[in-house]
Amino acid sequence: TMSSGVTSRGMLQSIFHDVKQVAQELKVPLVVVSQLRRSRKYEEPNPSLADPLNSGVPEREADLVMLLHRKFGADGRRTSDALATVELNRYGPNGQIPLRFFPSTFWCEQR
Repeated sequence: TMSSGVTSRGMLQSIFHDVKQVAQELKVPLVVVSQLRRSRKYEEPNPSLADPLNSGVPEREADLVMLLHRKFGADGRRTSDALATVELNRYGPNGQIPLRFFPSTFWCEQR
């Protein structure tokens, strides 16, 4: 809790709400990038909506949440195969999009 009695979660929620309103007024998309928890258990290889740090606030305000994930090969090294999973979409379908990742340019394209 912060000294003013406002929690960091409450402050984060207020900031997200305000920035989303400004983006809507300007008719521009708002993109938020979040790191996944490092302590995540790897029994399930693909990330889920519960994995981003500070989980809860961005997801409540978001119109779309997409999780990007690169695959591992049998040798334990990352492959060029990636997956974009639409976990939350208020205006369309959820689903998975197979991607090919190009590390030299940090670019993905649909396979």
